[in-house]
Amino acid sequence: MSPKLRTTLQCGTKLKRDDWIEIGNVIYEKYVEKYSNPYPKRYSDIAYCIIRQIPNLVQDKTVGETAELIAEKLATKFRNKRRRLDSSASNLGVRKPVRYGMGLPQYAPAFEDSQRLEVQRAVEQLQTVNGQEAIDGLMQDTFADRRHLIVREKVSVAIIKERYGALFSVYQLWRELERMAGRSLRRESELLWARYLTAAQEVLGCSDIDRVPKAIAWALGDALDVYRNDGEGPGAVVAGGTVFVDGVEVAEVGERDALLVWAVALFVFSLKYPTGSRSTGRYLSYHVLGVEDEAPKDRVSQRFHDEVMKHM
Repeated sequence: MSPKLRTTLQCGTKLKRDDWIEIGNVIYEKYVEKYSNPYPKRYSDIAYCIIRQIPNLVQDKTVGETAELIAEKLATKFRNKRRRLDSSASNLGVRKPVRYGMGLPQYAPAFEDSQRLEVQRAVEQLQTVNGQEAIDGLMQDTFADRRHLIVREKVSVAIIKERYGALFSVYQLWRELERMAGRSLRRESELLWARYLTAAQEVLGCSDIDRVPKAIAWALGDALDVYRNDGEGPGAVVAGGTVFVDGVEVAEVGERDALLVWAVALFVFSLKYPTGSRSTGRYLSYHVLGVEDEAPKDRVSQRFHDEVMKHM
């Protein structure tokens, strides 16, 4: 950090555009230096941490508004830096890192051995506790353990279900994705999904709106891999109105929303987009869930989306 910016922050002088640019540069360099990773998962957490360290960043806005502003600036900064890194790697003939939904499927907060006893107590309480608020609290307390099991230890879905049965509901799947993303997602995504279904119904000519999700998968060329009548097969699939992962029932949803919850399950259970359903996964992750960095670039997805948008 330059002496000039340091003085500005110490004196509480109003920050200018160049000051914010330098702050973004400093944060980026420090983050990558510490974590060797240009793909942060929760910009809001970084923003609040910075405000705690530099209170004078809060000027003519509230703490929350300032954190939101910083988070937006950081998201732009990191995204631009990643693009330059990817471009450089491409020019050098180096394989670019594969990113799925801002790295969310691989998101796993730090989990120390010292936490195991406390987590085990919370897991035992989950077996008997009643009340959504109490369950939410315990699921939050055990969040790091689940991500560690799923991402690091790659434990089977069947074992996860045995240990964390509460996760296997539509409500908790959404809550888990929101814990991973660090922001609310369900309400906005479901409202947008309803509008998408109505528009897609016009495009695809379906008489029954419950059949539109499967028709969308057909339009994107993925229906045979996404929809399996028996629910069997590796990865996430939909059978009727139920979502399965690796043959284990994850949530009974109903035909209208099963495809959306299928996309949520891809992230929660750390699944890369299956080869045969990549177009549908990317499409929903970007256009509906809003957790993918880049829009699908294949012509089929782009053409379909253009048609849907005409009816939105």
